[in-house]
Amino acid sequence: GLIERFRPLLIGGSRAARWASRLRLIFELRRTKWDCGIVLMPPHPPMTRDVIAALEKYLKWFGVKRVVSPQSGWTLTRGSDGRLNPLPHVADSLVEMLAPLGIPLPSPGKGNPSLPRQADAAEKAGKILKDLEGENWCLLAVGASANVPVSRWPIERYATVIGNLVLERPVFPILFGSASEVQGFQQLLSGLPRGMMICDQGIDVVAEVLRRCHLYLGNDTGLTHLAAAVGLKCVAVISARNAPEAWYPYGAGHIVLRTSPACEGCLLTECVEFGMKCLMDISTDQVLASVESLLPAPRS
Repeated sequence: GLIERFRPLLIGGSRAARWASRLRLIFELRRTKWDCGIVLMPPHPPMTRDVIAALEKYLKWFGVKRVVSPQSGWTLTRGSDGRLNPLPHVADSLVEMLAPLGIPLPSPGKGNPSLPRQADAAEKAGKILKDLEGENWCLLAVGASANVPVSRWPIERYATVIGNLVLERPVFPILFGSASEVQGFQQLLSGLPRGMMICDQGIDVVAEVLRRCHLYLGNDTGLTHLAAAVGLKCVAVISARNAPEAWYPYGAGHIVLRTSPACEGCLLTECVEFGMKCLMDISTDQVLASVESLLPAPRS
């Protein structure tokens, strides 16, 4: 419900296939008169000015005469203590870029985002959770996967945290992921008295399931931001590959667990040399205490 039309651009495959995709898209989009083109790309690392410039070029090829984009990229800097300085949140950076266009937008940092509800997706979500109706479970959404390897807190640690919660509280864990996570999730759930997984559902359905949960626990991944967008309080376990704050779940009330090793800001996707020290230094006790501090009071 947020986007009227979506047109993909092929970035994989052979060189000929990529150029054919570009040409098709150019010819299609040039048939429409565009008032403005926006590069909705945050100027934060690992995004670079070169990437933004390439996207500006595409918009001009599409026949867009006015292009709005970040005019400068943010760089990583360190304070006197050697730690990385925080960067503005990517959402606030983009809001500030769009504000001069007269688009109605919230003030940066004010309140939590609000994702519109979708009736069809809500109905599907209700069917997925129908067996839980009438139960007084506290639904805990868990995003234990991540596309970037260095952002994955070990699933064994998630199992420890969730196991402790399920034994001590009326918590019902719901694990979200893709088809590739099914086997690992099955192993995790096999050691628990209750729980379920939701894999390979559309984003709209996942959003509506998240809306019915009470709390979110997960890695630095898109699911975390989706949970924040539907109003869930999040406990986010985040690696130090990026600067602090820029990519945190948006809004107030979240707990972010992040360490600051000397190698922070590496922008790596895999960490071989230090064995993901920034994530491994976050203990299960820390995560468990954070989740417990945000759990709602038991319902009668």
